[in-house]
Amino acid sequence: AAMSAHTLGDARATHEQAVLARRREIEEARRFRLHDKSYKVGIDPSALSSQIADKQAFKLDEAASDAAFDEMRLNVDKHLMYVDQQRNAYLRQRDTAVDDFRRSQQKKEDRREADLNDPNELKKDRPL
Repeated sequence: AAMSAHTLGDARATHEQAVLARRREIEEARRFRLHDKSYKVGIDPSALSSQIADKQAFKLDEAASDAAFDEMRLNVDKHLMYVDQQRNAYLRQRDTAVDDFRRSQQKKEDRREADLNDPNELKKDRPL
């Protein structure tokens, strides 16, 4: 039993040494970073300026694209309005032609049933 306690103690000591060694390595790396002249804390100004330039270029491209789409939309709207006006003019002309034809060619007295619907039938009727 004494032997297993001794090996258990050695295992704990080895583990503690490994933990301490790891902590020392981390601390040494931290010290190296702090004292390194090339290590910068904060934001890289050149990277920020390039991001800003990229964003401005993207906005300009997007504005140009939007303007082109707006112009195209306006042209399509003009064309649709023209087509709609032409269609309405055609429909008015057709309806006028139909009304003229009905007025001139489809009079009430020319119908087959004209004699049945004549309110003056009795006045026209002569005795036999």
